[in-house]
Amino acid sequence: MNMRFALMGTDGFADALAQAGSAVPGLEMPRCASADELGTLEADAAILACPADKMEAAAQVAAARGMDAAIPGWFAAERAALERLHARFRAQDRRLRLMFPARCAPNVRDVHRILRAEKLGRIGVLNLFLQWAEPGMGALHPLAEGLCLAEDWLGKPAALHGMRSAAGDVDCAALTARFESGALLNLQCVCAPGEAAWKTEYELSGSEGNLVYDGAEARSVRISGADARFPLLGTRLCPLEGMLRALPAEFAAGEAGAPEEGLALAAQIERAFAEGGEAHA
Repeated sequence: MNMRFALMGTDGFADALAQAGSAVPGLEMPRCASADELGTLEADAAILACPADKMEAAAQVAAARGMDAAIPGWFAAERAALERLHARFRAQDRRLRLMFPARCAPNVRDVHRILRAEKLGRIGVLNLFLQWAEPGMGALHPLAEGLCLAEDWLGKPAALHGMRSAAGDVDCAALTARFESGALLNLQCVCAPGEAAWKTEYELSGSEGNLVYDGAEARSVRISGADARFPLLGTRLCPLEGMLRALPAEFAAGEAGAPEEGLALAAQIERAFAEGGEAHA
């Protein structure tokens, strides 16, 4: 790999991306703090790790500079803005990609391996809980990443329904879905800026066993009616490094603009919450 990615961002996510990038041979990642600075950099692509309210403007600068760009997957919760960027990048014949670091996380790869091996039998229910503590975010942002994971594991949903409630600085969203396989999803997301902890927890329940992830490690239990073990990768590897290694191929593949997968995800979220209603206190 001989690539130059301009990294825009000043928060912890940007710091983590910079550290992960330093471990990728042949990858240069000059860093900037604003869209104005981004416009002065020469790079093959832009990696945007900026706040939600600055994301669209930064991506527009990247497109104007003739760069491909990668933005966080949670931006799928902003359907109108994502479609505007899709149109702009297509007009510039550039590619816009959504970053889902969790897809490269070892515990998530464990789940893929276990499902492919059919160790849990027929999946009945996925319970997934996400809590974020990022200022400027809403509960639909982590929900976008959670729904992406659920679709990776269970396929496309046949029906979705969402509910949302906000009280002060705490924003909550819940989504239920039924998949074509018959599996059910219970997805709950909380966005609470401040002292709240970041959490990811899930449980997959199948006809022959279940798998639990509590944020520390993936543990398989009661597989085939026994406490059988499946070789697990755990959380030892860096998902951001894996994601950065995969990005050049993602930029090289597919059509200009945003991927159909991302646009479809945004449409599903909007549709699920269109009739779900919101409550504010």
